[in-house]
Amino acid sequence: PGDPVAGLQSAGAFIALVVWTFFTARQHLAEVWRKAWRNEDREEDSDDLMSSRTAVISFLVSLVFIALWIRSTGLEWKMVVPMTLGLFIAYIGLSRVIAETGVVYMSMPINEAGITDLFFHPTDYSARARTSITLFSAIRTQSKAMFMVPLVHVAKIGDIIRGNSRRLLGAIVLTLVVGVVANILYTLYLSYAYGAFNFNDLPFTRYPPRVYDALVKQIKDMPEMKPERYVLVGMGMLLFGVMSVLRYRFTWWPVNPMGMIVPVGHAMHSTMSIFIAWAAKSIILRIGGIQLYNRCRPFFVGMLAGYAMAVFLSFVVDSIWFPEDGHHVHSW
Repeated sequence: PGDPVAGLQSAGAFIALVVWTFFTARQHLAEVWRKAWRNEDREEDSDDLMSSRTAVISFLVSLVFIALWIRSTGLEWKMVVPMTLGLFIAYIGLSRVIAETGVVYMSMPINEAGITDLFFHPTDYSARARTSITLFSAIRTQSKAMFMVPLVHVAKIGDIIRGNSRRLLGAIVLTLVVGVVANILYTLYLSYAYGAFNFNDLPFTRYPPRVYDALVKQIKDMPEMKPERYVLVGMGMLLFGVMSVLRYRFTWWPVNPMGMIVPVGHAMHSTMSIFIAWAAKSIILRIGGIQLYNRCRPFFVGMLAGYAMAVFLSFVVDSIWFPEDGHHVHSW
């Protein structure tokens, strides 16, 4: 586990990232809202994945649905608003980090439950409310199954493909439906055929018991209120804001504020990988500049694609020739 002081500062930086994102995009968001209610401007967004009107109406409908769904899980109305806000912060913040840094996934320094806790005292939670908030971790699933992250990449693809990019929207919906249905059916099959406890992997054997054990502990032993956490979160927000302003104001500023958001405990396991990537980028830029850097991008993207393809081929081989004794190639 990471240092709690650094973790709270990282959480503050994560929240500040979302605030900074909305601040820098305020004019665009206002323009989208204006286009949504004016018919004469509908041609201006014809190249987007969906029209401004569709995007705004879908957002409003989804917002109401999410709030009502959270309420149905057992939370009081006073907790629904910060919980909904926390969900948007989690999804938008994680998507922004992955889009800007290029990492495949990242464990968030603070989630929707942590954001909700900033608004309430531990004694404000009933057992039902605490159960609802704790089990919301199923939505995040280690930040690897959040639908908004791949949608960011799809939006980028829509900028570079020729023709009507809105055709991607149908492909996205189809992929989502097929993926969810296949995942549910295959998981049910494996669970009934072999037993979920026999999967011998963290998401099935160790992680779920930890969640429920933590829930029981929180209900039986009231968590302690620590006011100093607000100071640390505020420090993280302030530091991220200052570094973001310096980064946007001065081209020579060398420090990327995104580094504050990576949880310290998990970053320890990726130090060598980060160093190799940083060293390779620095050497390439120094030798050949941005032109050589752009020419080398397909090579490094190909390495990631090749690894994913190797994992897939290993799965196919194990399914055909080693159905009862597969090889451990890539974990969760």
